[in-house]
Amino acid sequence: MVSSSFSTADRAARVWAPLLALSALAWLAVIREEGAAAGLMGLTIAGYTGAWVVMTAAMMLPSLAWFVSVYIRGIRRDAEDIVGIARTLSLAVGYLVVWSATAAGAVALAWAFDRVAESRPGTLPWIGGAVLVAAGVYQLSRLKLRCLARCRSPLSFALAASRHTGPLRDLQVGVEHGAWCVACCWALMATLVAVGTMSLLWMASIAGVILLERSWIRGEALARAAGWVLVLAGLLTPFVESLVPALYDGGMHMGSM
Repeated sequence: MVSSSFSTADRAARVWAPLLALSALAWLAVIREEGAAAGLMGLTIAGYTGAWVVMTAAMMLPSLAWFVSVYIRGIRRDAEDIVGIARTLSLAVGYLVVWSATAAGAVALAWAFDRVAESRPGTLPWIGGAVLVAAGVYQLSRLKLRCLARCRSPLSFALAASRHTGPLRDLQVGVEHGAWCVACCWALMATLVAVGTMSLLWMASIAGVILLERSWIRGEALARAAGWVLVLAGLLTPFVESLVPALYDGGMHMGSM
């Protein structure tokens, strides 16, 4: 029993350690930035895409570490030693590829914010507030809860892996999980474009919600609570500058993260 417990803990550590280390490196890269602004933050499309990928890695890798640690337990007979590491890496690659693809939508939304900042800067707090309200409403929707239920069930994906064959089966599972995760979290991530993509406070808050709503026993209640908080924040944003300062001064506020 002791040996089995140690083996399980050892496998979990081998999953969490590298993914959390990568997440920490991504957070350090974010912290090095001077501040946050709405829209493209003065970056080129390529630069913003790179920043988005780093940001999503920082935020999503802890949630992926939790998912993979449970998933690996579900396939423990085939997850020993180097095989388990390879399968974990394959799943992580599939997951991150899907999340990296969301950069296209983020760039489009950020570009739209820049156009508004140029033509009607005074409307940015209202538009940003509307984005927050929309994200909150999605958090409260049945579709969100359905997607969250899938994200909270790593063992169901372990069973799905048994239906796949070949060396890319875990990559396929990673893509599938990533797709459900995007469906679950797209609204939360969209708020970052509105409030300032590299806003450390907002990033940390949303990353915490994403991790806990999956792994905590009361995750669904947390998801709904976050929805109401976003709705309230969105309604207050046009009137309380300190809530989302990046939406003021034409969206070019670059305060400390």
